Amino acid sequence: KLTMGAVPAAMMMPSVNDDDPEPIGGAYRGATKNGLRHGVGEYVYANKYFSYKGDWMKGLKHGKGKLTMGDGSVYEGEFALGEIDGWGTRTWPSGASYSGQFYQGEMNGTGTLVSPDGTHFEGEFASNMKHGRGREMSADGSVFEGEYEHNKRVDGSLTAADGSVYTGEWVEGEKQGRGRQDFADGSSYEGSWVQSKFHGPGRFVIRADAGESLAYDGEWEDGRPLQVAASMVFDGVVGAPAAAVEPAPGQPPALPTAPSFKGKSKKDAKAPPPEEPAEPSEKRVTIVPGGALPPLALTCLDEAGDPAASESGRLVHVLLRRYEVPAEPAAAVAEKKGGKRAGKVAELPAAPAVAPELVEEVFIASGRTEGGRLLLEDAVVPLDLRPSTSDKECELAFVDATALEDGEITVLPPALQGTASPCTVLEPPPAPPAAAEDEGAPSEEQFE
Repeated sequence: KLTMGAVPAAMMMPSVNDDDPEPIGGAYRGATKNGLRHGVGEYVYANKYFSYKGDWMKGLKHGKGKLTMGDGSVYEGEFALGEIDGWGTRTWPSGASYSGQFYQGEMNGTGTLVSPDGTHFEGEFASNMKHGRGREMSADGSVFEGEYEHNKRVDGSLTAADGSVYTGEWVEGEKQGRGRQDFADGSSYEGSWVQSKFHGPGRFVIRADAGESLAYDGEWEDGRPLQVAASMVFDGVVGAPAAAVEPAPGQPPALPTAPSFKGKSKKDAKAPPPEEPAEPSEKRVTIVPGGALPPLALTCLDEAGDPAASESGRLVHVLLRRYEVPAEPAAAVAEKKGGKRAGKVAELPAAPAVAPELVEEVFIASGRTEGGRLLLEDAVVPLDLRPSTSDKECELAFVDATALEDGEITVLPPALQGTASPCTVLEPPPAPPAAAEDEGAPSEEQFE
């Protein structure tokens, strides 16, 4: 079987340049001239391994002929001055064959080599080895086209039976150096390779969400990315406080709430302290139905908690989740109301904690990460949201909604652990009053 290494000894051409003008022990039958084999004749060598039938010139095989060897292999083609030289065909008992150019008994020049397993190579040879440009169709259906040196691939494209294509450099028959592979499932990798594995800087893109893609552009080692996103963290509201967000077009701005003087005289009441601007890291999000969603920032983190800046393209959904918050246990209520007397109530056994129940989930917006970060802007809050009645009732959940299509390449995690932020839903702004009919203007009947 022909391998990517040297041609097996069984496929090598034994030297037959042992023609003797005065053969000893051999048997010749054919034309002669001046006592030498000359013309057409058949000769069986003294060692019984070779037999030749064809053209002779001055005692040497020269022209066209057929050389049969003791192992069952046969060469038929051109000879020059006793050597296999020129165009010819060599066949082996294993089923292998070569048709093409020979020089001094070796495959040299252009030709076609068929291996016992059905591998079919067309291209250039030197000293019985693939050397130069060639195209090889393997028994498994893959096709390589490119450059060879001493039977090894050094540069070119390999198309696998499943349709995946690699184009790039090779070393010792392995993908090594710079190269790109487009996989049958639609994903691709372009970058550095070592021993047919992703290694060094490279960009991997996997198809997701009907035409969109998830990408990793960074360092690789032994076929795996060095920094993989594992979770998401909400960085907060960017810029202005959520309550100051401009309303949607057509909606009037929300009116400021007047200070309450309930239980106090206006004389005793102190003016409320000036409102401080929200920090960019504000974690509670306040939204107004029908208004613009405040700009939100989110970061993907790796397992060490560092920003996964090498990754882009994750689809993140922002959902409003509303919970039914269970009533506080009686003991806790009594403790708040009774002060010191709460000690008597605190002796009661504590009621088991009841987790809030999710009662509503509403899609708010979505966006894709870039360099491991998402900045969500220019989204509008749905108008039909109910205002929240407590600080614990609502939250904004950030969910990795990336839908990876089925494929063999799974070097990137299909979904990250999500995160959430407390949220307050305000009352929607009042609808603008309907335009009153101008009483002074004449009616249509009066106009007529």
